[in-house]
Formats: sequence, structure tokens, C-alpha cells
Amino acid sequence: MQHLDASGRALSANAIKSSVTYLMDMSGVRIGPRSGRSPHVLCHSAATTRMEESGGNISAVQELLNHESVATTEDYVRRAQSQLGDQLNAISSRA
Repeated sequence: MQHLDASGRALSANAIKSSVTYLMDMSGVRIGPRSGRSPHVLCHSAATTRMEESGGNISAVQELLNHESVATTEDYVRRAQSQLGDQLNAISSRA
């Protein structure tokens, strides 16, 4: 799918990333411990939310992330769960 600007020209990946980053900055959106601001981070944040809302339905996450292989999605889920565990441990150690 190609995204077009107001003149009908194709937008580059960098132009889209810059626009998303700008809009996230302007709205004050911060995702994750490192305040990630990119289309990729936004997509994966949405996928994590979908996984939580669907009761861990891996196929829903696979579809959202457009992964061809469920193994890729499973790897993502494992890493996301590990990062969440690390964040929870860091929070609980400060309490």
C-alpha cells in the first residue's frame, strides 16, 4: 500500500516516520521505558494491547503485526513478556 502526499506523490518511509514522530511528540505520547516514538513502536504497543485484550490470542497479534510466520509473532510475544517482567521487577524493587 502506497501513501500519497497532497500532490499525489508517494511518501517515503522517512517522511511517514517523521510525521508519526512529530504527531506523537505534539500529543505528548510516550510508549515504553525509553519513550519510543516511531511507527514501529506504536504498532507493537497496539499489538501488545490487542494481545492483552484478546486473552493472549496469538493469531490476533500475528494479523495486526502482519507477520507471515506465527514463530515470528511468538518470538515477539516472548520478548515483550520478558521486557514487561523486567519493568515490573524494577518497579517493585523501588517500592
